[in-house]
Amino acid sequence: MNLQNIEVKSKLGKPASYTYRQHTRDSRTLAVIFPGQAYYKDSPLMWYSAISAFQAGLDTLSVEYGFHANRIATARNMLDTSIDEAASALGNLQKSKNYENVVFIAKSVGTVIAERIAREKIEGVRDFIFLTPLPQTVQFIRDAKNMLVVVGTSDPLFSEVDIAGISGMHNVSIVKLDGADHLLEVEGNYEKSLEYLRESMTACHNFCAIVNHRD
Repeated sequence: MNLQNIEVKSKLGKPASYTYRQHTRDSRTLAVIFPGQAYYKDSPLMWYSAISAFQAGLDTLSVEYGFHANRIATARNMLDTSIDEAASALGNLQKSKNYENVVFIAKSVGTVIAERIAREKIEGVRDFIFLTPLPQTVQFIRDAKNMLVVVGTSDPLFSEVDIAGISGMHNVSIVKLDGADHLLEVEGNYEKSLEYLRESMTACHNFCAIVNHRD
C-alpha cells in the first residue's frame, strides 16, 4: 500500500489534508470518503469505510473539509466552499489516475456534499454508499443508479417516513439497524454498537467489491 497525505488549499485558512491510499498495482476504482459535520475522516465509520473499501480492491481518498482542518464548528454556511475544495481535489486526482469507477461513501452532511458534487461538479459517478443520510437527499437516493443506505431506526435526523420514501426500489439497498442512532450506535450498549459497525462495514465492503469487479 502507498499512503500519502494530499494538501488541499482552503479559503478558511489552514490547508486541509486528504488521506490517499493506493494499491501497489493500479486500481480501476476509487472510493471517496465524505465525513459528517462533527464527524471526521478518522472517526470510526469513516476510517473503517476507507479500510473496507481498500480491502475490496479500491484506492481511497478520505476528505478533510476546510472547516475541519481549521476547527470551525458551524459548517452549514460553508457547504459551497467545502464542495468546491473537495471537487477540485477529486478532479485533479482523476486527471492523473483516470479511474474507471468512482464510489462516493458519505455520512450525514457529507451526503449533501456528495450529492452536490455528483450533480454539479464530477460527471459519471453512479455508485454511492450513504451512512445516516439527511432527509434532503431522499430524492437523490431515489434517482441514483446504484445506492447502499445504512440507517438506524432511532436516528432522529432520518425518520421512518424518510426510510419508507427510499424503500422498495431496485436501485437502493437498505441496511436498517434496529435502535441505532445517528452514529449507528446504540446508546449504553457497546457490544451492539460494535456489532452494527461490523454489519455496516461488511455491507460497505461487499458493495465496493461488486463495483470493483463489474464489467
